[in-house]
Amino acid sequence: NLCQTETKEEMFIAIPGKFKSTDLNNTSSDHLVVHSSTPKFHPESSFLKQLWALTYREMISNIRDTGALMGRFGITIMLSLIFGLIFLGVGAKSNESDGDFNNHVGAISMLMILGLFGSAQSVMLNFPFERPMFLREFSTGTYGGLAYFVSKTAIEVPMTFLQTIVLYIISYFMMSLQGNYILLVLATFGLSMVSNSLAMILGCLVADVKDVTELAPLMYVPQILFGGFFIRTNLIPVWLRWVQYICGMKYGMNLVFMNEFRVSSDSCSATPGALKHCSDLLSSNSVDTEIFYVYIIVLVVLFAGFRIAAGFVLVQKANAVV
Repeated sequence: NLCQTETKEEMFIAIPGKFKSTDLNNTSSDHLVVHSSTPKFHPESSFLKQLWALTYREMISNIRDTGALMGRFGITIMLSLIFGLIFLGVGAKSNESDGDFNNHVGAISMLMILGLFGSAQSVMLNFPFERPMFLREFSTGTYGGLAYFVSKTAIEVPMTFLQTIVLYIISYFMMSLQGNYILLVLATFGLSMVSNSLAMILGCLVADVKDVTELAPLMYVPQILFGGFFIRTNLIPVWLRWVQYICGMKYGMNLVFMNEFRVSSDSCSATPGALKHCSDLLSSNSVDTEIFYVYIIVLVVLFAGFRIAAGFVLVQKANAVV
């Protein structure tokens, strides 16, 4: 049974009467005290029932929060238009000159940075507000941690995919990009989901939105630095290069580079100079077109690993306050 109210903050899944012994007076989100004869309640509903109820609640919550939806997609549309106007037709130009080639790489890089932050922002800002509700309901045995995180993923995946499609519908044609549209969308979507999971870890670690925003650069600036567009990865000190292997941005950029700057594309094969630029970009960033599937697998592993880590952190915090 789902009890829904007019505000997002008050929506909750009905708690059985015997579980309604939680004392929330004068307690913070991380210091809930549950008075019961047993140290911990366990959900009585099946996993599928919990998953259905939580997914439905998450969907209704997103639909009702029109401001957040408009902000999420409105910012994507606005920035896509700005990037499209700044880099108008850059993909159709020859990569012969350094200026045209650098502009082409810059356009792709800005789209990937937007993909990195686009879906993460909403999670970083919203998740701290959901922590008290999760701690309360998990502590009273309303549902399990696995069902909660699977339900959030079930809603976040299509939302992020739709957001990525909107991004490329505008920018792809305005910039006259040369890569395969579907592959560019999928590569950026993979990066966005890894970034989303990383933001969830941050939201689980700290309870205050201010702390989340202050810690966010620590999580995301290294992603940009090791992505390969501000500095080629072969120029990074050897003892620091290992960091790139745990950065989703690196693998997303590899997939996009090999798609947009493949040597067989019109902009790269038009002249010997253009061909050299594209080949040097791929080699200097250690992009191997023969193992593209490895980059895809690593993105999936990072996404799953960060999600599991976030769930572990939040469940441990919930168990600690029972």
